[in-house]
Amino acid sequence: MVLIMAIFSQWSFKTGFAEYLHNSELAKAKSLTQQLARYYEQQGSFQALQAQDRNWHQLIAQLEPNIDLPPPQKLPEPRIKKRALPLILRLSLFDQHHQFIVGDPLAKQLEQGQTLTEFPIVIQLGQTVGWLVVRQGQPITDELAEAFIKQQSTHLYWIILVAAGLALVLSWLLLRHFLKPIQLLKSGTQELAEHKLNTRIPITSQDELGQLAQHFNQMAETLERNAINQQQWITDISHELRTPLAVLQSESEALLDGVRPLNLKAIESLHQEIMGLGQLVEELHYLARADSGELVLEREALILNEVIAHSVVSIQALIQDKGLTLELEAVAPIKIAGDAQWLKQLWVNLLTNSVRYTDSGGLIKITYQLNPAQRTVQVLLDDTPPAVPSESLPYLFERLYRVDASRQRSKGGSGLGLAIAKAIVTAHQGMIAAEPSPLGGLRIRVVLPYQEGK
Repeated sequence: MVLIMAIFSQWSFKTGFAEYLHNSELAKAKSLTQQLARYYEQQGSFQALQAQDRNWHQLIAQLEPNIDLPPPQKLPEPRIKKRALPLILRLSLFDQHHQFIVGDPLAKQLEQGQTLTEFPIVIQLGQTVGWLVVRQGQPITDELAEAFIKQQSTHLYWIILVAAGLALVLSWLLLRHFLKPIQLLKSGTQELAEHKLNTRIPITSQDELGQLAQHFNQMAETLERNAINQQQWITDISHELRTPLAVLQSESEALLDGVRPLNLKAIESLHQEIMGLGQLVEELHYLARADSGELVLEREALILNEVIAHSVVSIQALIQDKGLTLELEAVAPIKIAGDAQWLKQLWVNLLTNSVRYTDSGGLIKITYQLNPAQRTVQVLLDDTPPAVPSESLPYLFERLYRVDASRQRSKGGSGLGLAIAKAIVTAHQGMIAAEPSPLGGLRIRVVLPYQEGK
């Protein structure tokens, strides 16, 4: 590219300089026609110029005073010269009938690449009395012009060399700049393929490559976190399954060994453990469907507060057994689009969790807040103490998370109810969060889109 630009620059300079010299010669020749017109008015003809070449030479010598004219009989032959003749030796005078008078004897014998330019010689009466003819070809006519061209060419060659050197250095730097992060990305990808999920790439720039490295690190961090969560998930599931299986094994062995009598109470105990194990497996199945995108919703027009009221009825026995009071705010029907079965499961899970961990004699309160600007409804589920530690609030919806693991098992919780609730809310394009309650316990905030109209 640098070479092409250099060649083009050299050609452009030579062409422009040649055009400048060409026009300069024509301007000098045109000024000479005025002198020839005055000469004709004074002499009445050009016969004196034709008779004496010296008179012609004296007239045109003022155009190029630095040029020494040779004797007429020793005019140089331009065809055998490498350099074009000076302008004053390429001028010729013709009469009004284009008959040669004096000047360049080769004016009408053009070589390839040469041109003739004619200027009329007009006296004051407007009569054309002759023609001044300029023969032009190669316009570089003196050593000074050639020296200037040579000097400029030398400078251009040096500029080309310097530019080429700078281009090579910049190309090497740019190549290194681009190849280094690409090589890092390549090696990082290979390490990820080898399950080295703690791989990170240093971010050394803010350009597209830097952003690509940042996205790579985010992807690697996500993969590492998912791998850790998966490992923790498997560990937690194993632990959750081990407890009821261990109970079943110990009780069945006690029955087989005759340590415990085989009666209705023993059978009920075994049945309770089996039902708990079945519930755990079913909840794991719900979450597996949510993770794989198979949590299909059969949407229909529903009244949200009616769905919640039905859910309250289904756990009314638990509320009474615990000695709790439940206050359900009475509001106008709130219309939503959702899956009735899944939404009922949502509120049963949330209410069951609240009933399970609220002290006896406490209060559970459900209120509604409409946001017409965003067309959403907030359902607030508040309960009385005990409260959840603030550091545990962000993790309540994680699978198998327990604030107090031993205490929750004793209360019959699997640690999956709130995780399932979050999956259901997310499937309905909603949001769920946990925060301290003004009643002193826990507040669950559920935000769902609602529909306007009757």
